[in-house]
Amino acid sequence: MRRFGRSVLVIALFVPVAGTGLIWPQTPGYADVALARVSSDPFVNTDGQHRSMVGPDIALGGNLSIFTVFQAGRSVNGGSAGVGFAGTHDKGAHWSTGFLDGITVHKGGGGYTGVSDVALAFRINYNRWLFAALATGGPGGSSALLISVTWSDGLNWRGPYTVATGQVANPWVHCDNWSPSFSQRCYAGYSLGSAGNALRVHTSIDGGVTWGPARATADGATGVATRPVILRSGTVILPYLASNGQLRATRSVDGGATWTSSTPVATVQRHTVAGGLRTSTLPSLQLDNNGTAFLAWSDCRFRAGCAANDIVLSTTRDGTTWSTPARIAGPMSLSWLPQTTAGRMFADALTTVVTYNGNAMVLLPVASAPSGGQYNQAMYAPIGGIPLTGGTQR
Repeated sequence: MRRFGRSVLVIALFVPVAGTGLIWPQTPGYADVALARVSSDPFVNTDGQHRSMVGPDIALGGNLSIFTVFQAGRSVNGGSAGVGFAGTHDKGAHWSTGFLDGITVHKGGGGYTGVSDVALAFRINYNRWLFAALATGGPGGSSALLISVTWSDGLNWRGPYTVATGQVANPWVHCDNWSPSFSQRCYAGYSLGSAGNALRVHTSIDGGVTWGPARATADGATGVATRPVILRSGTVILPYLASNGQLRATRSVDGGATWTSSTPVATVQRHTVAGGLRTSTLPSLQLDNNGTAFLAWSDCRFRAGCAANDIVLSTTRDGTTWSTPARIAGPMSLSWLPQTTAGRMFADALTTVVTYNGNAMVLLPVASAPSGGQYNQAMYAPIGGIPLTGGTQR
């Protein structure tokens, strides 16, 4: 854990262990953190690996709320049987949970055989959660970026609404909750396979119900983007892993109407992860209260012979000029995870939020040994969050 200025950016690696324990990296040693089970896989379709849950996203909303979405019943050939959600208003002591209708054929009459790559955002002006998902196995094998919305209670969902169809992949969603110029806008994006994984971004001004046309970057950037950050000026900084293996970033200064030519952040140096884990070098970007953005990814540049990966960090205040990468943490251990064609899966990305009491909250899969021909992997959250110590807090 590192503390920057008056706010907190938590970047950590988690080790799944038997039972309900979780090892949280600390200095100088390790400590056990008590976990509460939030949700488990209810599906029974024959092409799914039950009971397995993977790929959570978590975000902080209004009225002391924390919300999360995740996949359930992952298939080896891609996609999951359905999407679970959970929300808490008391810092993780109690959770309300359920599963979304209308996406897959396995829940509520949806038209797709699977769902993957879930993401979450909060729209403060509408007091609304937005959930984005990649729906797969549609007509003609098509996929789609779908958005579902709910009020802050997280129980009454509307949609899903279709943002884009075709060869879409790697979706994300984010909302502008503070800039005076574009605070009504939400952004959703993806990679378009039929255009060589070209980046595409859509904008919504009504809280995620309708979406404008797809926008490309000025230089036709290709690759896989992750969730952006939005500066108080309204500038959107969108990082991505380029098709040539570089980490790069593009910006919009006009509310998503146009996107600049991309600028380089760093060239990735990567060691293949042991244990057959599904992994890539997708970056994660967060913003502190002082307007500095922190981009983290896995990289082996600080190891002799590129023998193992560390978590590496670069910072920016404008999305154009980035600091020299610095090492901040070490690698993780693996066990008992469901299989995919790209390797065993824990989560493609993990998000941590800092609650109003100053504790960190993360939702993550925890697995124990499979039994009876099924996995034993469910979603867990630290009870009451994880206290952050040292430095100052706001």
